[in-house]
Amino acid sequence: MSHCRFAMLDERTLHGECELPFENYSNKDVQFTVEFYRKYFIEDDVLMETLLNVHAPYEVKLRGNERKNVKIESDIDVSNLENYVENGGSNGVSINIKAKGKIRKL
Repeated sequence: MSHCRFAMLDERTLHGECELPFENYSNKDVQFTVEFYRKYFIEDDVLMETLLNVHAPYEVKLRGNERKNVKIESDIDVSNLENYVENGGSNGVSINIKAKGKIRKL
């Protein structure tokens, strides 16, 4: 299952780290990009995974029939934001996978 962790490095910088499991069922190599999205919008909700989109899209490559966990890390300037996570984590992260003009929401 996908999961993310967040922790403040200093007053301005939030470090975010996510582990995303992928499996390629095809015999062919695949390449796609990953971005994060909020499945449900709740007013005044704290920003977490979508903060990682500052440095998105993230490229992922899988060989034929390969299974691997992809680690995405980013340091995010939160000095101009009001409502963000300072320390914590989440499971079951919502992502968009994009390849060849198509998008899949997971």
